[in-house]
Amino acid sequence: TLLSKGHKEPLEKGRLTIGVEHVDGSKFLTGLASERDILTTQIHNGEGWVDLPLTSDSLAIFPSQKITKEFGFAPTLHRILMEKKAPNGGGTKRNITLSLSIVD
Repeated sequence: TLLSKGHKEPLEKGRLTIGVEHVDGSKFLTGLASERDILTTQIHNGEGWVDLPLTSDSLAIFPSQKITKEFGFAPTLHRILMEKKAPNGGGTKRNITLSLSIVD
């Protein structure tokens, strides 16, 4: 995994960063499907951080580091955030994520 040092914007109140912002180094593409309550994946769009609208019936696909060398696409910088408090209203989901990758 490659680390970035250029986008240290303040987090929203009530959220913690899990790990560090990064691009996936050994993949061409990363695909995510998820059902989450307290976890959020954000991508950096060049201007700021944007939440990925992850669901269990769709797949978010973004370029990783190896695609840059082969096809010239810029890899997607992303990070994972966790809510400090569980949402109100009867418990949380299991926060399950399916990650699919295209690798060499």
